[in-house]
Amino acid sequence: MNAVPKVLAWIYEWVEDTALWIKAGITGSGALLWLAGNFLEKLAEAEQEEEEE
Repeated sequence: MNAVPKVLAWIYEWVEDTALWIKAGITGSGALLWLAGNFLEKLAEAEQEEEEE
């Protein structure tokens, strides 16, 4: 579970707790972007269906 991409290896130059918070922030940001994209996609699909009717 402690796997980190090489691009993010620099976070371990700080304390382990800081690295954990950085990983959590990146994961949380990704989740929010995914949820927002999903919501906007469904909204666009509903709008497109209305135009077809």
